[in-house]
Amino acid sequence: MAKKTTSSKKSSKKSSNTASSSDGMGISSPEDKIQHLEALVKSLEVELAHKVKTYASTMTEYESTKQLLDNAMKNLEEEKKLTASLMRDMTRQYKGMQDNLLNKINEREALIQQMTDDLNTLKVEHENQIKEKDDIIHEREHLIERNRERMNEMCEQFASMMRNITSQLTETVTIQRHQSDKVPME
Repeated sequence: MAKKTTSSKKSSKKSSNTASSSDGMGISSPEDKIQHLEALVKSLEVELAHKVKTYASTMTEYESTKQLLDNAMKNLEEEKKLTASLMRDMTRQYKGMQDNLLNKINEREALIQQMTDDLNTLKVEHENQIKEKDDIIHEREHLIERNRERMNEMCEQFASMMRNITSQLTETVTIQRHQSDKVPME
């Protein structure tokens, strides 16, 4: 409405300007004034039609641009929702993978700790077995050495006994020989 008022004010100003200019042109007959005014009206109607066309074209372009903007905003919102949904899913998946990986790491660390403990236990048991076997070997070597010493002593005793027996036999034989020599033979 404000535009029409402004347009009608402009028209009245133009027409008053035109009237005064027509007065200044020397148009004196009313018919010339009417023709002049009719031409002015036609010119204003053409200008109005052009402005209405321009306005309609601008409004169509505005509506089309607004529709494109609305579609773009709608697509943007959908993309934001999709992106947010994907980010939530990816975050959830990442956290799940991270938890899974941490669980595997903890399991492996527990397994490594258990194997280390088992290895240390086996080392201690192995060292104890080696010590026990070394003790048994040392004891057997000591027993063998004692038996060797005892056998050597027994050999010495046997040799001594054999020497004694041999010397006693020799003595006995010698005595018997002496005695047999002294006994007359008949």
